[in-house]
Amino acid sequence: MISIVRGNDKALVFTLKTATGEAFNLTGHALYGTIKQNYDDTDAQAKISDTLTLTTPASGIATWTIEDTDTTYMLGHYYMDVKLVLSTGGVYTIYRDIFQVLERATIRITA
Repeated sequence: MISIVRGNDKALVFTLKTATGEAFNLTGHALYGTIKQNYDDTDAQAKISDTLTLTTPASGIATWTIEDTDTTYMLGHYYMDVKLVLSTGGVYTIYRDIFQVLERATIRITA
């Protein structure tokens, strides 16, 4: 389970490897992340839907940055996954989990 406090930033870093443990070169490919309240929600109903940043593509490293404003109206448990779309057209779900948004105690961001 991935937990975040509502209104906070969080960077989720993914490192992809081949079956033999070598870095999976992400150059030319894309990764998409989606967080939904229900599995059967359409992609248009997703609470968060992003294209991951290929941080170091040749080393298989990508980052999904959840911004503080992404979770403003979220609280509780959601379903998340990350899909790899190859340049050749192949589509693979590489990660699935529960995304938990916790209530915050402090709302202010200045002194």
